[in-house]
Amino acid sequence: MGINFSKVNFSYQTPKKKRAIIYNLLDINLNIGEKDEFIAIVGHTGSGKSTLVQLMNALLLPLDGKLEILGTEIKKKTILKPIRKRVGLVFQFPEYQIFEETVLKDIAFGPKNFGVVSPEARAREVAEMMDIADLLERSPFTLSGGQLRKVAISGILASDPDILILDEPTVGLDPFAKAELLGLLEKLNKEYRKTIIIITHDMGVVSNYAKRVIVLKEGSIVYDGDKKGLFEKEDLLKKYDLDYPETVELLKAVKEHFKIDIDVNKHSIGEAYQEIIRAFGEKDEH
Repeated sequence: MGINFSKVNFSYQTPKKKRAIIYNLLDINLNIGEKDEFIAIVGHTGSGKSTLVQLMNALLLPLDGKLEILGTEIKKKTILKPIRKRVGLVFQFPEYQIFEETVLKDIAFGPKNFGVVSPEARAREVAEMMDIADLLERSPFTLSGGQLRKVAISGILASDPDILILDEPTVGLDPFAKAELLGLLEKLNKEYRKTIIIITHDMGVVSNYAKRVIVLKEGSIVYDGDKKGLFEKEDLLKKYDLDYPETVELLKAVKEHFKIDIDVNKHSIGEAYQEIIRAFGEKDEH
């Protein structure tokens, strides 16, 4: 089960002569678990990230190859409504998926469409979880960018998907709102065992939250593994122009300046602090 790509190719162009196709995704082989994954997809603009996640939600269909989502092979005549309920996609720009006259109606739209009993009750439950219950009677179009993003996410969560995909969910958020949102995604992953997939350019987000990282370059997967393995590969990071997280940058600078043996692969401020204390403590003992 989960999402499985086997030699999937995709292009927005469909010329008569196949050899003339310019592929946006090329030879994608990928397996994503139905539960418990927290995946960050990274890569420069135009690398194919958004195209890849739209295939995961069956908004786009493969040109060729085989794509299975939660046990269903995706073809032109596949009934997609059950898949869209179980694999929720939140766009980078929340205004693309918000259209109702009140926040309550917007959040309830998905559950209502999917036949959930008492869709408004479900919408209120999710709004409480997202801390936007006080906004339910307002028009979505009077809200701030951060509030609008919460409404968009709430509208997807209200249908209780097994897999939640978010395209650049933290862009434009202040540090508090960003930490709050990522904490919620972490809770959904750990406590409810939902698979979370995010597209991000923020390597700090990757460092602190992702369990697995997928790197795209010109429509191909060039890395798929854990974050520690990625950040240990300096040649790979340089080759694909990826930044280090701030904590790793800090520890690398400390290591170089003081010529001290220190593990730079730490992914939170607390871990970095403890590593500095350990390293300088050991140095003092000698």
